[in-house]
Amino acid sequence: MSEFSVAEEHNARLYEEHGKDIPNNIVPERNGQLGFNSYEQLLEGQNLKSAIEKRLQDLKIKPRKNSVIAHEYVLGVSKDWYEKANYDPQGMLSNVVKFITDKYGLENVASVAFHFDETNPHVHVITLPIVEKQRKWKNRNGQGTKFVKSLSASDFINGRDTLRKLQDDYFEFVSKYNRHEGVIYRGMLVEKQLKDYSRKTNHLLGELREL
Repeated sequence: MSEFSVAEEHNARLYEEHGKDIPNNIVPERNGQLGFNSYEQLLEGQNLKSAIEKRLQDLKIKPRKNSVIAHEYVLGVSKDWYEKANYDPQGMLSNVVKFITDKYGLENVASVAFHFDETNPHVHVITLPIVEKQRKWKNRNGQGTKFVKSLSASDFINGRDTLRKLQDDYFEFVSKYNRHEGVIYRGMLVEKQLKDYSRKTNHLLGELREL
């Protein structure tokens, strides 16, 4: 679970507190121009790692070694949209958090971090992919069914098709906030990106590497 400490360091801007230099892509002077940084841990615990562990223990969930324990989403829209769409970035990002809480349930959201000190305003949302499923049980006293909570990352993200649907759903969600016709648009599909980037690539770079 060391990944949670790394995520918390970035999301809560704990670099200096940990004796580290602030990464070059973070410019503190940008904070406050379009909105203000904030970090909130929604699950109870001393830090993100302990809070997630406590949530799993409370639900009596014992992750397997290969279990996906959490998903992190980075949500936002392009900087030019804020400039043209006449919409408050802080309010916009607060609204898009609802896209994730509706999907996972607020009780499974571990932390939310708003960042305004990088190139584009965005929000980090760390969630636990916890679902409730009906399971059969049988012992010497009888048999039946019961509802149990478990980790199931595949119920949320499972291959290219679900990722594409996730992007489509997000596009549909943010489109309703559009106040400037034509500014919000769906990005290129992966296949088109590959063709487009391949067309623009100077293939002599491959020969130079070999030399």
